[in-house]
Amino acid sequence: DEARPLQDAFDAEFGGLSAAIDDGVLPVRYFAPVPKSPPARTIKQLWPAAPGYRALFAGGRFDHARPQWQTGLPADESLHIVSWALVEYRDGTQRVDAIVQRDLDDTRRHIGIFPEHAQLKSHLQLASEYTGPRVSDFAHWVVVPPTAPGKLLPISPGSVRGVWKQPAITREDIGSQIWIRGNTIIANGETLLVEWGGEKPDDVEGATIDYVMEVSEEDSHVRLSGDIFFDVPSIVGTSTELDMAFASVDGCTNEGGRIATKFFIPTSSHGTGEESATQLADAREVIIDGCKHFWHFSGAKREGPLRVDRCFGVLKSCEERKEK
Repeated sequence: DEARPLQDAFDAEFGGLSAAIDDGVLPVRYFAPVPKSPPARTIKQLWPAAPGYRALFAGGRFDHARPQWQTGLPADESLHIVSWALVEYRDGTQRVDAIVQRDLDDTRRHIGIFPEHAQLKSHLQLASEYTGPRVSDFAHWVVVPPTAPGKLLPISPGSVRGVWKQPAITREDIGSQIWIRGNTIIANGETLLVEWGGEKPDDVEGATIDYVMEVSEEDSHVRLSGDIFFDVPSIVGTSTELDMAFASVDGCTNEGGRIATKFFIPTSSHGTGEESATQLADAREVIIDGCKHFWHFSGAKREGPLRVDRCFGVLKSCEERKEK
């Protein structure tokens, strides 16, 4: 009250601070430092990862056995897993995370490893916290286990060849208008004579290119406004064929009786020392002349397509069957 100083009035009313705390009038924490919140996560245990494990990051979805490209984001990045970490979160749940670090070999093809990106002068970090060269490049990641070493086999010249072509429509064309008239397309002011790999679409007048799937073995298509879909066409006269040098097989047969196989060709980059070393590259990942993408494989010519004649149990060519 106004007749007594505040502290005198408090002591007279409650018997002092100690008595007020003992009686529960004042909480003890009122005079203590504010307790710190528990950490968002705590690493409870670390154990080394076996050689060969990698964390594969993607900004979009994983589909067709690989990360898929998404507008404005890189397709993927793969980092070496140094160790596993058992992480406990604030709510008491636990998850297994991975401690990752970029390989030095990555700097041959991608952005360098810069000191300003280091945490505590180290580039080790949890995979769940890795976002890529830019913030929020990657949305999720999966663990890729090491694969058993395959057998590298030489291929006779001419037996297996790769075909590269320049796509007539690329991701850079997304958002632009397109006209299709038979085997001719007009996009971005260019008129191109094209070859249709799949079914030729009906003529289109001024539709917008909404989406372009990257050229790959599994799928490559274009989506236009109005839900118009078709396979990415190639520009006539841009085809290049190269002999495959080696094949790698893992010896495993899937349910369809097929053996997973990769074909390789030698590649090299301009530079000196190690930078100019020749390397074997998966043919499907090689881009020729900066614009030609892998399209399909071709093989040596044979006398005619073969099929099984179930009546006689032997292989006969289609020509022989027609004669009969």
